Amino acid sequence: MKKSNQHNHPKKGNNITVAPIRRIEDIKSISKLLSDSPRNHLLFTLGINNGLRVGDLLKLKVKAVRNLKIRDTLKIKESKTGKDNILVVNKAVHRSLKIYLEKVQPRDSDYLFASRKGNNAITIQAVNNMIKKWTRSINLAETEQLGSDQAICLNLH
Repeated sequence: MKKSNQHNHPKKGNNITVAPIRRIEDIKSISKLLSDSPRNHLLFTLGINNGLRVGDLLKLKVKAVRNLKIRDTLKIKESKTGKDNILVVNKAVHRSLKIYLEKVQPRDSDYLFASRKGNNAITIQAVNNMIKKWTRSINLAETEQLGSDQAICLNLH
């Protein structure tokens, strides 16, 4: 069986280079690309505005975020470090969350980022695949793509 030449499987001794998306034009392009998918747009928006790890975002339930307003915060325990981190609701997050809740109408007991298959959250691997698809769609160079084990960390700071 022939091995594939995927960039996620480098030759022994090589590294995969990943870096956050920094250009505002790229962030706007991905945001526009996701405008027809409230779930994915919210995932991207939370990621670029909070820098939390994907796995921590995927654990969120609708009940935890349903009544959040601009400037509200939500304490999240990081699974990797066990430390508390803060999810901050700014205008962009609030707008995306509002659209998601109106269009999807999830129950409080649902995962915020529910899988289309069953009652579970989407997986980190699924998010990794989505990020790759998004960045390819806007012709972003491989070195600017993200690793899903990192935060979606597209910080605008």
